[in-house]
Amino acid sequence: MGDNIFKKLRMGFTERPSIPNGRGKKKDLPKYLTQTELASKLNISQQTVAKAEDKDNEPSLSTIKAYHKHFHVPYSTLLGEGEALKEENVQINKEIGLLDDSINTIKNLSPISRSMLNAFFSKSVMTDQYLYQLAKLLYSMSCYLKEPNNSKMDNHYNQLKLMAKESFAEYIHHISFKDLKDVFELLEQEENLKAYYQNNHQYDLIKELDELRKNMDE
Repeated sequence: MGDNIFKKLRMGFTERPSIPNGRGKKKDLPKYLTQTELASKLNISQQTVAKAEDKDNEPSLSTIKAYHKHFHVPYSTLLGEGEALKEENVQINKEIGLLDDSINTIKNLSPISRSMLNAFFSKSVMTDQYLYQLAKLLYSMSCYLKEPNNSKMDNHYNQLKLMAKESFAEYIHHISFKDLKDVFELLEQEENLKAYYQNNHQYDLIKELDELRKNMDE
């Protein structure tokens, strides 16, 4: 297993700023706070920090409170009952397993991106199958990149490109582009998104995609 939450907090949230010495070079300091330095900030002993970072030890309630007060991490995460680092993400993490970075990325998407993401995921089973296909394809691609270049591998690479094309074609064959068109029509009604619709570029794109789908059906 990887580091526990207490070690992750010290290693992930206490990175030092660059400190130049008198000759313009960076001082040779650890990248992250030491256990002793963090202990001073938490007003606990270095031994307490060391025990908290030991996966075989169970930290005391007072230790958990000290980490919660300093890092503002939910108690449930410090108790090993989840992985969310923000209180508002606890329930989402508990229900579907998304981590803070993924949740924050979704929250920060533009309204158009969120609507398209919604159209993508509304395909349920097809979305699940497509993601599995994509993962398998990326794994195969990564294996190819690790191999030395030769004609046999080049042929394999061409097969992978064909798989990628077929995988995408299979997915867009099932997704309804009417859904995407409806999304854009709905967004057009929102005044704060008028800038996205200059020159009707989005509708031109939808028409092209719709034509592609029709050609595939024939």
